[in-house]
Amino acid sequence: MRDIREIVGAQRAPLIAAPMTDVSGPDLVVACMSAGIIGSFPTTNARDGVQLREWFAQIDEAVVGNRAYAVNIPLRLAGDRRDDHLDAALSSRCAAVIVSVGSPSGIVAPVHVAGRAVIAVVATAHHARRALDAGADALVLLSAGAGGFTGWMNPFAFVRAVRQITDVPLVLAGGVSDRASLEAAPALGCDAAYLGAP
Repeated sequence: MRDIREIVGAQRAPLIAAPMTDVSGPDLVVACMSAGIIGSFPTTNARDGVQLREWFAQIDEAVVGNRAYAVNIPLRLAGDRRDDHLDAALSSRCAAVIVSVGSPSGIVAPVHVAGRAVIAVVATAHHARRALDAGADALVLLSAGAGGFTGWMNPFAFVRAVRQITDVPLVLAGGVSDRASLEAAPALGCDAAYLGAP
């Protein structure tokens, strides 16, 4: 299984481009990788399974050296397409599968068998514990200021609370919009930050 700290550490900056609904796609992921950060996109942005596999093929062609990308499966939005999205992801060269809007419990085993990491998106310490119990390898902490399915917790309190219960890699989401906020993430105890549209 790939270690998310190793994947993040190989990039130019400890950033994951947030998988933005109706925004992120193959062109943005490739641009992010070219800039030295981890690109990502939600599988539900593709109109169907055929387009999703075309997107993976396009992105996979751009993966060279230390470039890496992740794919987000938003469970509630994927619905009955979840297994098809997971199969497409595990047939690709993505480094990690991000699981959001639901428990990663049904995703962890097949992702680990494929040698990839599972990153669970959580908005509370309770959700963090549940994701860890399910076997998540890293957590995205949705704090106040995050887009999409946003969190409401203060990042200073949230990161410290979660860091007290685990040593898995943590990714700060919410309010990261410049170098100063990126540099604050490791001071809080995070290994990387999510960055979306300002």
